[in-house]
Amino acid sequence: MWHCLRPNIGAAIMSSMQWKNIISDLKASGLTQMQIAEKCGCAQSTISEMATDGDRTPRFPIGAALLDLHKKVLKKRKTVQVAA
Repeated sequence: MWHCLRPNIGAAIMSSMQWKNIISDLKASGLTQMQIAEKCGCAQSTISEMATDGDRTPRFPIGAALLDLHKKVLKKRKTVQVAA
């Protein structure tokens, strides 16, 4: 989804994201920082830095992967809630 945006627009969107909250949601779903990093193609230290410094903006591919993972986790969480 994000890959189709022009780079300057995509960068603006990425810089305004609440990465700390996104990572917190992913961790609350049971994922570790290492698992998040593996799924996003980056180092665990990158996820750790973003989790502690909410102003840190990731490189575009990492940010897009985080957003896709977050979307999948939220969708799965809603499916589980509906089934319960």
